[in-house]
Formats: sequence, C-alpha cells, structure tokens
Amino acid sequence: MDSNAGGGRRNKKKRRSFIQTAKRFGKSGRFGRGREIDRDTYDYFVRVMENLRDGQFDDEEAEGLFVSNVFAQTEGEEVRLCGNQLVSRVVERLLPKSSAQVKERFMTALAKDLRLTACDPFASHVLERLMVMSVFEEVKEEEGEAGFKQFSSTWAERTCRFASNNALEFCEDAYASHVLRTAFQCLSGARLPEDALRSKRFLAQGQEHGGGLGGGPKKKGKDTEGRRFEAETSEGKVAALTNAADRIMEAENNQG
Repeated sequence: MDSNAGGGRRNKKKRRSFIQTAKRFGKSGRFGRGREIDRDTYDYFVRVMENLRDGQFDDEEAEGLFVSNVFAQTEGEEVRLCGNQLVSRVVERLLPKSSAQVKERFMTALAKDLRLTACDPFASHVLERLMVMSVFEEVKEEEGEAGFKQFSSTWAERTCRFASNNALEFCEDAYASHVLRTAFQCLSGARLPEDALRSKRFLAQGQEHGGGLGGGPKKKGKDTEGRRFEAETSEGKVAALTNAADRIMEAENNQG
C-alpha cells in the first residue's frame, strides 16, 4: 500500500476530529476542556463550529448577522467563555469579523487580569489574536472611529508592556511564553507568518473549518509591519523590548 495514501487518510481523519471530539464530549456530559460551561451553551457553540466548517452564507449581510448573534451570547461572560477550549476557538476565529464594540469588550474583559489570561491554555489564544489585530490589521471603514483606534493602540501597548515586564515568568510558562512572543512581534512591528507559529494540526483544522471567517493559515502579504502604534510610541516600544532583554540576561547571569 502507498504510505503517502495512508498518511493522507490519517491527516483527513485529524482534520475532522475536533468537531467529532467535541460532540463526543457533549454526549458524555463533558462540555469541553478548560472552564466548565452548561450543556445548552456547549451545544450552541458546537453548532457554530459546524457552520464555520460549512461556511454557507448567502451574502456578507448574512455572515455579519451570524457573527453578531454569536457574540451576543458572550456578553458579560467573556472571560469564562474564553477559558473553554471550544468557545475560545470560535471566538478567535470570529473576532476579525466582529464590530469595534465587540473587540473593545473582549479587550477590556481579558485585560482585567492579564497574568491569569496569559497563563490560561485557551484564553491566551484569544488574547494573542486581539494583540495581533490591534497592531497589524487595519480597522474597517465602519469601525474607523478615532476613539476605537486610540483605545486599541493604547490597549495593545499596555498589554505588550505587561508581557515584557514579566518576561522571566512568562518564559517559563507553556502558554504565556506564546503571549510574550506575540508581544515582541507587536513591539518590534515585525510579524512572523502564522504557519510558523501554529502546529500543523491546528492549521489543518483551520482549513477544514472554513476560510470565510478567519479560518486557515494567515495569507502571506502586506501585514508585515505594525501600523497601528503611533509614531510617538516608538521610544516606549524600544524601552519595553530593552527592559525584557535586560531581565532575561540578568537571570542568565545569576544562574551562571
């Protein structure tokens, strides 16, 4: 038998496995890894994940209504829901299509305890997504209000500064270390390709779950320079990076 053909079947099985596993969890009374959610909420987000996989929207208006309805279910529960594996994956995928109001709501909620968020196995992914969006992605025209631009820029700088100030602690944490890496990208204005930052399994699942709503690997192209930090913050970015480097070097010297 052709070994490549066998590998292809195994890869296809992996690409299907996330939703199937989620359904099995629900049937057995386990509602995802991480923070516990109730059955109705879990089943709802399983259906959302299936819609993302199928990607069948008549037009942009239908897609926008779908996204708005999903985020309406998260209001006031952002931190708890982002701590659940299934919901965090849905949120991470839909945030790029969400309104400025929704983005601001999640930024505010997750920043209330950045250490807890950064070290969470699932909420940390949502935090990273917000950081990248705040620095590297353009605001849509309908979101292009000065208030939101200023808010997201300030939020990103404070979040990155917090990560760099806690570089030693975050380096030792399996999840916060990824947040720290994202902070360095944001501060330096140099974004690494997403296929270099994600596991092959995650990227394969992203392709399976629909490209229209943020699924799949990041396309190579324009977003290689941070555009959302204002020029006058450049000294602050350099200071934050220098501070993080000094802390790491100091720790290495102490160990030596």
